[in-house]
Amino acid sequence: MRMWIRFGLLATAVSLFACTKKKKNPTDSSSGEASQKQEVAEKQFSEAEIMGDFKLPAGVEWQTNDTDPEYASPNAISGGTFHEGIPTFPMTLRRVGPDANGSFAGVLRSIQLSLLEIHPNTGRPIPQLASHWAFDKDGVTVFYKLNPNARWSDGKPITPEDYTFTQEFHRSKSIVDPWYNRHYTENIKDIKKISNYVISVTGAKAYPKEDLLYFYGVGPTPRHFHVLDDKWVENYNWKVEPVSGPYQITQVDKGKQIVLDKVPSWWGRRLRYYRNRFNVDQVVYTVIRDINAQWEYFKKGEIDSMGITLPEYWHEKSANEDMVKRGFIQRLWFYNDAPRSDMGMFLNLAQPIFKDKNVRYALAHAMNLDKVLKEVLRSDYERLNFISRGYGDFTNQEIKPREFDPAKVATLMQKSGWKRGADGVWAKSGKRFSVTVTYGQPHHKDRLVVLQQEAKKCGIELNLEELDGSASFKKMREKKHDIAWVGWGTSMRPQYWEFFHSDNANKSQTNNLTNTSDPKIDTVVKKYEDSFDLKEKAALSREVQSLIFEEGSIITTFQVPYFRQAFWRYWKLPDVPATKISEDALDPLGSATGGLFWFDKKAYDETQEAKASKKSFEPVTAINREFKAK
Repeated sequence: MRMWIRFGLLATAVSLFACTKKKKNPTDSSSGEASQKQEVAEKQFSEAEIMGDFKLPAGVEWQTNDTDPEYASPNAISGGTFHEGIPTFPMTLRRVGPDANGSFAGVLRSIQLSLLEIHPNTGRPIPQLASHWAFDKDGVTVFYKLNPNARWSDGKPITPEDYTFTQEFHRSKSIVDPWYNRHYTENIKDIKKISNYVISVTGAKAYPKEDLLYFYGVGPTPRHFHVLDDKWVENYNWKVEPVSGPYQITQVDKGKQIVLDKVPSWWGRRLRYYRNRFNVDQVVYTVIRDINAQWEYFKKGEIDSMGITLPEYWHEKSANEDMVKRGFIQRLWFYNDAPRSDMGMFLNLAQPIFKDKNVRYALAHAMNLDKVLKEVLRSDYERLNFISRGYGDFTNQEIKPREFDPAKVATLMQKSGWKRGADGVWAKSGKRFSVTVTYGQPHHKDRLVVLQQEAKKCGIELNLEELDGSASFKKMREKKHDIAWVGWGTSMRPQYWEFFHSDNANKSQTNNLTNTSDPKIDTVVKKYEDSFDLKEKAALSREVQSLIFEEGSIITTFQVPYFRQAFWRYWKLPDVPATKISEDALDPLGSATGGLFWFDKKAYDETQEAKASKKSFEPVTAINREFKAK
């Protein structure tokens, strides 16, 4: 799933070391000793070495950001192995091409860095692979001064040639990825080497400066690693690409486990916004397909942290758990303030039954989402009015969801010539109103069962198809679904072309899951993409949302303005345990929000001793409202 677009739209493909990894104790150190042995002093480069003969155009100046607050804790220490459960094993370790947009893609993208990143609390750009940037007067070009100490995990320097190769790579038909092909052809027009440590990136159209950095952000692709040919997808399906970030995949046990180790003497460890972060030596991802099984692993200490946002896990399972009551496991309720995921039911308009707008509207009015909120989610969640929530003026606040109303269902169905059959289900021309909802989260079944029961009262038969997370999304991307039950990630601005433009309709491996193909929507989406003025762009965004709502192809469901998490007491967090946009306080990898926690050996020993002697600690449940939206 192309969950969101960071400053860098990086390409990666990733060699496989296929072996089984024994579970490591959190006290084990995998790379600390190696780091000491391989410590390499950073070289100091003169301005002449960096710039060469290049001079910025008159009136153009370098910018950087070395003044925004650091958000890691100075108390953090290095060491330990962090274990986390994942629900499904990736279908590939590539990050582009077929099946690369699955649930593990976020991990794979996190271990590669971009030119810049967004400070998670201030929203301002901060250095990453580039130390400085400058805006050309043409309004479409940005110059970047590269950090000359940046290295790939195999020790080779990251060069301007790796950036120019990024464009060649993403434009290549060998990667079989139309989204990236288009973006690096139509949007990013050129990436040039200016000097040994300066590049320029030129886009197709002008944007406000902050948007230029975002929409035309790129990262390097190791030219020395890739061979682009018609076998690239197959040959690189399980290869581990050198990384620019702090962790490298080192071991893979197919279907079971993936292990990442800290890159020895990682080049970025002393940078301002990375100090005291990425503290663990090793991260182990173990496939635990069922959330209830994951909870059992967690209680035994086989994994170190677990999301407990689900009401059942917050109010019952964790609240009544002996390890929580005895203070061995701590709980955190953290309010964030970020754009909200587009969570909902995405109707495949290519299916004949959904060609009729009245039928689509009727289905929306047959979804008793308020009952799910009250009875299943215990009113902990909120109704999501529509897509693109939390983007300020870019959000159309006037749109309200279609409410559960059996009478409206009947009126709409009769208007289109449907009649209720002997079994109570609407029928027309021998076809019953029977559709299938495909989903990949087993713990969502209770929500869907309620919707299924309520829809039946309205004369609609909902069949529930539960698949493995990767398999469900593969089916959706291949457009073989009736209704996709899915949630999308977020970005700096709402994104519409990949989800709703006809260029991506009725094609496999695109994110237009609704197969929306409407000339009016296409026109406004293009205007939105082409707009330079933020006020105009926001108005166009609201108009797109209105048109999509009128189309009736999406039934949005719920939003959650916080996350809730449980973790063993020997994992420590900063005073403010997460950032404004965090979704996980113990994310080990995220370049903007991750790697803030650390392992406390003393607390670990105390915990093991207390468990053996039946002692207890003071229970801890923290509620943090630092960034709660007003």
